[in-house]
Amino acid sequence: MRINKVISLLVLAGLLWSCGGGVPQEEYDEIYNEYKELKESLDATQQSNLNQAATINKTLSELAQISGSTMVLRGDIENGTARVTQAEQISNNIKAIKNKISTLEKQIGNDSAYKKIVANLKTIIKEKEAEINSLKEIIESQNTTITEQKSTIEQQGQQLSAQEEQLKKAVKAQATLLYQAASEFEKFAQDVPDVSRKKNQKKVNEWAVTMLSRSILYYQESQKYGVDASADISRVKNEITALRTGK
Repeated sequence: MRINKVISLLVLAGLLWSCGGGVPQEEYDEIYNEYKELKESLDATQQSNLNQAATINKTLSELAQISGSTMVLRGDIENGTARVTQAEQISNNIKAIKNKISTLEKQIGNDSAYKKIVANLKTIIKEKEAEINSLKEIIESQNTTITEQKSTIEQQGQQLSAQEEQLKKAVKAQATLLYQAASEFEKFAQDVPDVSRKKNQKKVNEWAVTMLSRSILYYQESQKYGVDASADISRVKNEITALRTGK
């Protein structure tokens, strides 16, 4: 709707200008200034979307790093060399991600697409917190007497099996999240309005190509976690080619 209004004001301003002295300068200036304000607002919104997408991409990367650190911690637990400080460091990293997501949540407002992505991220983070807290308890219990350690190791085997299952679920959820993000960006590109003027169409197409390029990135990332997005990637590439060639 905002794009349509900007384009309408631009066309109207052009018509007023072509009419020459038949239109009061004050009326022309008023319309032109409103067009300028709306365009600046649209540019800011587009930049905000790109910044939010970058934050989500970085957050997913950080979550993947936390998963790797957690697996190392599990191995150290099995070897009896784990330290509480290892779990605390991972917990601190999770808290940093939570703060980042909290900031992002305030920025997105009522954007349903981003709200869905943030909700999924918060679910994964909650699972990670529970996982690390459980591992931390195991490490602390290993610092007790030898007798208690033997009992703990038996329980640990059961817990590790359950945690391994949780990790698989988290990876699957992360893959789903990436795929959903890709689909949302593709939808952003498809929802842009049709325009008649060639110059305006070029700008709209450039915006659509940016969204589709981001969509491909997320489809490719989802494949790293087991999702077959080959057909989606091929489709989006064809959409980009069509926009660039005008076909």
